[in-house]
Amino acid sequence: MSRKPQAYEAEDTGADGMVASDVEVRASRVPAIEAREHGPACPCTRCQGFEKGNGHALIHGARSVVALEPRAAEIADEVRGLVPASSPSDEPSIRLLALALAQVEAATVWLAENGIVDETGNARNLLKHLGTMMNTAARIAANLGMTPTSRAALGLDVARTHDVLGEYLQARNGGDA
Repeated sequence: MSRKPQAYEAEDTGADGMVASDVEVRASRVPAIEAREHGPACPCTRCQGFEKGNGHALIHGARSVVALEPRAAEIADEVRGLVPASSPSDEPSIRLLALALAQVEAATVWLAENGIVDETGNARNLLKHLGTMMNTAARIAANLGMTPTSRAALGLDVARTHDVLGEYLQARNGGDA
């Protein structure tokens, strides 16, 4: 245990081991907000909580299913028409593909705006997530028969079908596949 400075030796120590002047010094450094009465009438976030739908903790949104759901629903509507020989049982896979594509989209936009390296020159952690989501989207798309190889493996007539995933990506990226 460290020895208290000379000035504190003559002062009384309370049951909590704090010297009375310690409490006074610390209290003088605490912002005026601590002097306020907290309770139902207090407007601070501590007393009132966060408003529904706030984005205080949201950084890029690529991992937020709630934030991505509206965009994922739009993408799912587009993808449904692209799945060859689809059936109602494909709906969970279509929705998973749409969510993965929405995550890729959100991460890509955020990285384009903020850069792929942080202030210290290190690659952002989001890059790993982006790679995972791109691989996930490609795997789900292949399972749905949206690539030439997967359609052939599913026994679909390759001559009568086309690369729907490639066309979708080309249309989304303005001509770049």
